[in-house]
Amino acid sequence: TGYQRRVHGDGKKLDEVIEMFQPDAHLKDPGNDVNGHEQIKNLVSGLFSSHEKLEFKARNIFVDGSASVIEFTLQLNEKLLQGTDVIEWSGGKIKALRAYLY
Repeated sequence: TGYQRRVHGDGKKLDEVIEMFQPDAHLKDPGNDVNGHEQIKNLVSGLFSSHEKLEFKARNIFVDGSASVIEFTLQLNEKLLQGTDVIEWSGGKIKALRAYLY
């Protein structure tokens, strides 16, 4: 998927990540609840700048119509997180993303 190509690996391509979202998209994770390109850009930029190593790996991707679920691992420096992204798509871009960690 386009989502996996842009966030998979150790690349920090902020503009490419932001372009994946609808202008009025909603993103919620365990510590954030933001709306729109500007707030999402600030969130992702802070994540990128505060971690020298950032590596996202999609483990499983499930798609059903305009929704997808991605099971992932996320390496942030020395910390390894596991979680799931639930994504709603519209017009080929992310309308809503809810991230859960476990």
